[in-house]
Amino acid sequence: QGRPILRNLVPEPKTEVVLLPDSRSCLPEGSARWLAEDSIIEGTLAVADYFLRSNIATRVVAGEDRVVNVYTSAHYLTLYELCARDLFTGEQRPDALMERDMVSRNPGSSYIILTWDVDDRLIRTCSLCMDAGAEVTLLYIGEDSAVRSLAAAERRLAFHQVTSARDVFAVLSGMRGKEGGAE
Repeated sequence: QGRPILRNLVPEPKTEVVLLPDSRSCLPEGSARWLAEDSIIEGTLAVADYFLRSNIATRVVAGEDRVVNVYTSAHYLTLYELCARDLFTGEQRPDALMERDMVSRNPGSSYIILTWDVDDRLIRTCSLCMDAGAEVTLLYIGEDSAVRSLAAAERRLAFHQVTSARDVFAVLSGMRGKEGGAE
């Protein structure tokens, strides 16, 4: 087809893109935790890089007091440093951050959530945001097949399940014209 994959996955943003990487480190030590954290970091950086190159305003909200606006290469380096040093020190769930953002911002935003933890509360919050006019894409990093049916209850939600850091990178790097990826 020759079209970038993520362009099919993420609608053209209305005003800005808000990235919400799950910055909680609640998984036990081990390969599942490292996989989830690596995938979230790679996905966050790939999406921010794509939108920076596309001249689309991007805000990364990794916590109440950890917000990085990515408008220039210097801002991107700030985000990179945050990811490398202390991305996973947050305590708030992505849905709580999204709720707070919706109250304080124009509801025309596009949200991209990268998380290892999908539950009813997150899906309800996504639904409320979409009711307010936002577009929401949820990238679930994990192998729990029940999560897909949970997300399917909200038909407007762009949901994609990936099982490795490589899958996330393949999906997101598709924005730069590479084929391949996972759902």
